[in-house]
Amino acid sequence: MVKHNTDGEIRQTMLELLIFAITYLLIAFQKMFPKFDRASIALIGATAMIACGVLSLKQAVESVDYDTIVLLFGMMVVSSYLGKSGFFDFVAGKMVSKAKSGRKLLLAVVLISGFLSAFLVNDVVCIFMTPIVVRMAVLSEMNPIPLLLALSTSANIGSCATIVGNPQNMLIAMKLHIPFTEFLRVLLPVSLVSLFICYLTLLAIFGSDVKAMKPKKFEFEPDKPMMIRMLVILGITVFLFVSEVFPPPVAALIGATLAMVFGGQRPKDVMRNIDWNLLVFFAGLFVVVAGFEKGGWMKGLEGMRVVTLKDYVMFSGATVILSNLISNVPFVMVALPMVKTKKLAYLLAMASTFAGNLTLIGSVANVIVAETADSLGVRISFGDYLKIGLPLTLITVAFGTVAIYFWG
Repeated sequence: MVKHNTDGEIRQTMLELLIFAITYLLIAFQKMFPKFDRASIALIGATAMIACGVLSLKQAVESVDYDTIVLLFGMMVVSSYLGKSGFFDFVAGKMVSKAKSGRKLLLAVVLISGFLSAFLVNDVVCIFMTPIVVRMAVLSEMNPIPLLLALSTSANIGSCATIVGNPQNMLIAMKLHIPFTEFLRVLLPVSLVSLFICYLTLLAIFGSDVKAMKPKKFEFEPDKPMMIRMLVILGITVFLFVSEVFPPPVAALIGATLAMVFGGQRPKDVMRNIDWNLLVFFAGLFVVVAGFEKGGWMKGLEGMRVVTLKDYVMFSGATVILSNLISNVPFVMVALPMVKTKKLAYLLAMASTFAGNLTLIGSVANVIVAETADSLGVRISFGDYLKIGLPLTLITVAFGTVAIYFWG
C-alpha cells in the first residue's frame, strides 16, 4: 500500500517536471511555433497543471501574484494615457529642436528613452517612441538604425533603475518587499553609468552614421490640457511610490484610476494599448512555477549561496545566458527562490534586465522596436543588433556586477 502511494507521488512529481519543462521549452523556442505566443503557451501550461491534478483551481488562483499584476497594469494605463496625449511626440520634437548635431541627437535619444523607461514601463515607451524615431530619421534623411538601437538598448538600461521600469523588476520588488526608494538608491547609479556606456558604445560602432546626421526640426502640437493633466497624475503616482504612503500596486492603481477619470479619453480607446498578452503570460507562468515548486524541484536552488565576487560573476553570467534562452521574466520566476538578500535581488534585476540587450529577441522592448520599424519599412537585422548588443551587454553587466557587489 505504501509502495503504491510512493509510486503515485513519484509519477505526480515527474508530471509536474514534464509540464514545466515542456512549457519553458516552448517559450524558449516560441519562434518555431508561430501559431502560439508566449501568453498562450503559459496559459496552456497553467491549464495542464490544473487538468492533471497538480494544482486545484483554488491553488492555481492563489498562486498568482496579484501585486505584480496590478502594479504592471496600473503603470501600463498611466503610460498609455500619456502616450495618447501626444507627450512622446512633443518630447521628440523638443529633442530634435535642441540637437544641433548627430552626436547630440543620439545622446538625447539615449537619455530620454532611459529616463522615461525608468518611470514608465519600457515596453510602452518603445511602442510610442519607435514610429516617432523612424519619422524623425526619414524627415532628416538619416540612417534610422543607430537611433532605433539607441532607443531599445537605453530603454532596457533605463528600466533597471526603478521597480516600475519593467516586469521583472516589479516581480522581484514585490516578492522581496523592496521599497521604491531603496531599489532606486542602488540601481539608479548603475543605470546612469550604463546609459553613458551605451552612448559611447553606439558612437564607437556607428560613428560615421552619427556624424552624417543633420537633424531637421519638426513640429507637433500635443493635446496640451490632457498632457498637463497626465504629467500631474504621473507626478502624483511617483510621489506615492517615493513616499510609500501606499504599497506600490495601490499607488499604481490610484494613478490608473486618476488617468481614467481625468485623462480626457475613453478608457476603452486607451485600453487597446495595454499589453494584455503580457498580463496573461505573467498569470499563466505563476501557476506553472507554483506547480513546479509543489514537487520540491526548487529546494536545490534555495540552498545555493552567492557570496564572493566570483559567485556574483557566475550568477550574472548564468542570468544573462538563461534570460536569453527562456526570456528574463520566466528565468526570474525560477531564480527567485534562491534570492534571500536584497543585494542579490538587485543583482538579479540588473543582470536579467541588461541581458535583454544581448540579442534582437532578448527583450520584449527590442522586439517591439524591430517589428514596429519593420512595419514602417525599416529592417533591423539580427547582425545589426548583435554588433551593439554583445559588447554593450558584456560591459554593462560586468560593471553592474562589480558595482552591486561593492556598493549594493
